[in-house]
Amino acid sequence: MNEDKLLKAVKGATSVEVSSRTDDAVLKAARGKAAEMRAARAVRHRRPIIKIAAVAAILLLTCGATLIVAATGWVPPLTHFFGFSPVSVGPGEPVAVPLEKRQHGWESATTSGGEIGGDVPANDEPYPMMFFRSYNENPSIDTEDQHVSTFAADVDTGSYTIIRKYLNDGHLPPEKAVRTEEFLNYFDYGYKPPERGGPAIYIEGAPSKFGPNENYYLLKIGVKAKEISPEKRKDANLVILVDVSASMGKGDRIGMVRKSLRMLLDSLRPEDKVAIIAFGEGSDTVLKPTPVKEKDAIIHAVESLAPQNGVDTTNLEAGLGLAYQLADKMFDEEKINRVILCADGVANTGATGPMSLHAKVLQDTRKGIYLSAIGFGIGNYNDYLMEQLADNADGNYAYIDTIEEAKRIFVDNLVGMLQVDMRDVRSQVDFNPAVVKSYRLIGYENRALGGENGGGDGGEIGAGQSMTALYEIRFRKGADADLVGTLSITETNAETSREIEGMTPTIDSFIWRKDFGDSFEKASPGFRLAAGVAEFAEILKKSYWAQKSKFSDVLPVIKDVLKERPDDAAVTELLSLIAKANKIQQEKQNSTEPQE
Repeated sequence: MNEDKLLKAVKGATSVEVSSRTDDAVLKAARGKAAEMRAARAVRHRRPIIKIAAVAAILLLTCGATLIVAATGWVPPLTHFFGFSPVSVGPGEPVAVPLEKRQHGWESATTSGGEIGGDVPANDEPYPMMFFRSYNENPSIDTEDQHVSTFAADVDTGSYTIIRKYLNDGHLPPEKAVRTEEFLNYFDYGYKPPERGGPAIYIEGAPSKFGPNENYYLLKIGVKAKEISPEKRKDANLVILVDVSASMGKGDRIGMVRKSLRMLLDSLRPEDKVAIIAFGEGSDTVLKPTPVKEKDAIIHAVESLAPQNGVDTTNLEAGLGLAYQLADKMFDEEKINRVILCADGVANTGATGPMSLHAKVLQDTRKGIYLSAIGFGIGNYNDYLMEQLADNADGNYAYIDTIEEAKRIFVDNLVGMLQVDMRDVRSQVDFNPAVVKSYRLIGYENRALGGENGGGDGGEIGAGQSMTALYEIRFRKGADADLVGTLSITETNAETSREIEGMTPTIDSFIWRKDFGDSFEKASPGFRLAAGVAEFAEILKKSYWAQKSKFSDVLPVIKDVLKERPDDAAVTELLSLIAKANKIQQEKQNSTEPQE
């Protein structure tokens, strides 16, 4: 940047109010640079002795600016003043992105571990080119300012299994990879299915184990959809869309896809139909719609899937377009209609982002065709794209890191993944300001729908699936009213698609003070499990709200739960993961401590 532009930037910057330490550092650094240039111009015409004095002054000024930067953190480039916003494309590696692209999520879509020389991760990251998106954490809100909280349902689990992969490989995950709600919704809290109709609603509260003080309480809300046995689910029309670009050859990703699809086929019924499409440089129909009773033909097609070695082009737009065209031709309103995407999410040709893919492919698709986005592979993986595709296409998102996880998705929970029971689900809590002073929704940052009239798309809950949400609340001192708030679950029943004068059915439940116990230790195992899971996630993402918490604080909570649920394999594994995270963090801290 030349001197005139720099001085103009400084002049323009000083005319606005500075609201953050980073901006303050920018201004100080910019002023320092401007002073340096003015001094350099002046001394060109002075005696050498004055030059020496001026240079010394400049050095002192530069050192001062450096100390300011060191004290306040990274200073964004001065392009911030000229219509750009800094974006990190690698750890601590900012670049300028035009402001007009920020509305499409560019300001938050980041990678962890840039790629240098092929597959070598940059900046000592464990894996190259991992794409995640960070979201601002939910704040604590005073009920006098806003007493209604609304968010879309979410039963995704991809974030939890990606973090599990990091920890099992001996690494702490990037903070932006953690979505607390996907940790919460991985576990079984013992909700019983509704006796008739649906859904079943569960409400429980207790003092917060991890809150700042004794005035903080946790409120757990559970929603359980009705269960449908595998024999009674609808017949399914499935289009399986498989990424066969060269990246799918890394770490035998395509091999894991084939094994997973074999499990899926073994769980389907003879009346179900399957079609397979492969995409890489382009897209091709590998298998036309075929009934599962012709299993040998389907298995042959699955086993033929192989990465296009040497072809680095991935045209997800072409693949999705062909898949939805075929799903539309197969569509039967009496059956399950679903596209199952198996990919690493790294698209580089055609539309490559979730918003552009939605606009070009998904926006005009027939209602009733759902998407399951199933992620494979570590390193060169786009979690952001896969998760957002599922959200925007009435779908669900999962990540397969082990063959056991493939079984959990395609065998144990197949009915829930395939058949939607509750569509366009919104959860709304209206807190009583006379009783509740403040509240904070833990997680669901990218599913928030605003206050009382929050718009936006709801989420889908499959048959037998459950959703869990936690609020951290503070009661108003001296309040003697019994009503804490009202919970409203708004949904469209996917089976009947019933709508009454444009309004979807709402299930209302009251939240009373009697729903809150007086001791965390006396709360149900499911409540304590949810609290521990959420705190584990908050610590991993270095949440502002978990600054004083440690992994070792969570371990005894989960140990106590495991004593009451000794056969719960997921809780057993969770305990192991927390212990691993604690060990990795301690080893990292010990390695950075100065040696005496």
